[in-house]
Amino acid sequence: MMTNSSTSVGGSSVLLGVGDSIGSNVNVPDGGKLFVFHIPQFMTNIGMLKLFLPYGTVLRVKIMADKFGKGRGFGFVGYNSVESAERAIKALHGLQVSIELSVMYHRS
Repeated sequence: MMTNSSTSVGGSSVLLGVGDSIGSNVNVPDGGKLFVFHIPQFMTNIGMLKLFLPYGTVLRVKIMADKFGKGRGFGFVGYNSVESAERAIKALHGLQVSIELSVMYHRS
């Protein structure tokens, strides 16, 4: 069963499932893309967005899902700057979110 969350984007309510992406058409600069793994099954893209927003401007969030909409335990977060990505790594790598979250740079 797919977990859905709703949020307000530009004044409109948006319903997002685990496999949906926030900001999928936005280009993320080199060094701004993070790979996140050990994401708990209950986490949604909205939850990820809220978790990563305090460290800078988030351009993209996507938790990868299987064909049934179940989270696969990893995803990506894209920031507008390397500095924001660095702040997020320092603050969130090893964070306990029911299990230990791992956050690192994504190499293209």
